[in-house]
Amino acid sequence: MKGKIFSRQEATSMLPLVRRIVTDAKACTTLIARHKRGIAALRQQLEESAKGLSKEQIEAILVAICDHEDKLTALKEKRSDCSQELEELGAFLDNAKSGVVKFYGEIDSRIVYFTWKLGEVDVAFWHEIDADFADRQAIDGDEKVAQSAEA
Repeated sequence: MKGKIFSRQEATSMLPLVRRIVTDAKACTTLIARHKRGIAALRQQLEESAKGLSKEQIEAILVAICDHEDKLTALKEKRSDCSQELEELGAFLDNAKSGVVKFYGEIDSRIVYFTWKLGEVDVAFWHEIDADFADRQAIDGDEKVAQSAEA
């Protein structure tokens, strides 16, 4: 395990910054999907009508595919930067598409993940380290305030 162990309050206090980063990561993910669909549609167009297209039309489609691929590369890099920025804060981007972030926390003397999803007001859920988001439970407010793993 690498990273800070947060109290619920510490994790919640980071949400203004985390929210901005996750919003960017989610937007990148949406645009990545859009560019992938664009590439697939152009490739399908090329395959279905290649014999009926002029050289110029084929070149235009290939240029458009390259343009989508360039944007795809830039968006993937930006999303990776968002993920890295969260990790530097001690949080982890679990699912960019739905905007789920995890923080290490402590419940009943066990290290767990506190979870937050874009749109939620505060960090109010947790799950075991070996579980996933679907298994999360509400934090009852009695979690032990953990100290930083770095202290």
